[in-house]
Amino acid sequence: MSRLRIVPLLMFCLFAGTSVWFAPNAIAPVLGERFGLTPIDIKSMTASVQYGFLTGTALLTLTMAADRLPIRFLFLGATTLNAILTLSLLWVDYDSTGIAFTRFMTGLCLAAVYPICIKATASWYVGRKRGLMLGFIVGSLALGAAFPHMLNSLFPTIDIEYFLSLVAVASMTSGLCFALFFRPGPHQAKPSAFSFQSLMTLLENRRYVAIVIGFMGHMWELFTLWILIPKMWTEALTKPSSSTISILSLVSVGAGFVGCIIGGYYAFKKSSLKTTQISLLISGGFCLGAPILGHLPPHHFLYWFIIPIWGMAVIADSPQFSSMASSAVKPEQVGTAIACMTCLGYGVSAISIQLLIPMLDHHTAFDTAKWLAIGPMFALISLKLFNKSNT
Repeated sequence: MSRLRIVPLLMFCLFAGTSVWFAPNAIAPVLGERFGLTPIDIKSMTASVQYGFLTGTALLTLTMAADRLPIRFLFLGATTLNAILTLSLLWVDYDSTGIAFTRFMTGLCLAAVYPICIKATASWYVGRKRGLMLGFIVGSLALGAAFPHMLNSLFPTIDIEYFLSLVAVASMTSGLCFALFFRPGPHQAKPSAFSFQSLMTLLENRRYVAIVIGFMGHMWELFTLWILIPKMWTEALTKPSSSTISILSLVSVGAGFVGCIIGGYYAFKKSSLKTTQISLLISGGFCLGAPILGHLPPHHFLYWFIIPIWGMAVIADSPQFSSMASSAVKPEQVGTAIACMTCLGYGVSAISIQLLIPMLDHHTAFDTAKWLAIGPMFALISLKLFNKSNT
């Protein structure tokens, strides 16, 4: 398989494979109306995907499945099951418990998508080239997160049957493309048997642990900021329409794709560590300065400049964390290492969302955002320890 084809393939597989997560969230109110859900039920439905994802990444870590099983068939199985689960929303007349369980199982299967894409990339690239290519591949996640905003801006009213069928086809297609066209690269380790000792060596790997702690700090900020961005634009403008907010949020969150690519090129020229540190400094600085920004007059030019740049910086370090983590462990541990890092990072993200988003009832989005600075601060401290372990 050509190295030139591997990146577009994995970009598509990651974007399409995670579409069953991001896209249905865009039509949560429509789903709620179809199944007669209350606002609390809708929140539970959305949270169920998160809990399923946490459970799935934990299981992937404890079983070491991403390093023991053929990743092509694991990926195909996960995306196929997600396609079926998504279509079942059209076939089955679920109650609130049933739809929450269906979305939980969707999150559970989604846990296999990201770690496998990182492992697949690591099998083809090493060193700085890995950081460069992961910039493109992980950047597709930013496009996935921006996708609901695009749908809301372009299709204020959308046919739910057509929409869910499209998402299910995208998930199924991603699995088929991965299974049919992906071939492991020269750096792919042979599937290994389960070893508790191998699992424990990850925790004894000081370089890896430092990276994971840094990633947890990064994740404290990432998803919470994505939730705050539409709120920020609402506060920054005078009575904006919902379509305007959707378009501006699309641009701001989608800018992360550009940030990942720029970060990948800088990592190739310098290093993943320097790229990550710069990204954390920029996004952390914006967190601390957010309350000041929020007191500027509506439509101030700084809003149009800072919020999209913030959207670029907040995820630009994510591919480089994956690059550093996959490089800090043995080739036969890459899948498990990424699954473990993703599980812990997303766990922190869930805590951040639960703690900070309720603050919007009494504070502005810009005032709330200052608490996100905790994450980049801890991440930078952890990366200092990682840097020392390299010297």
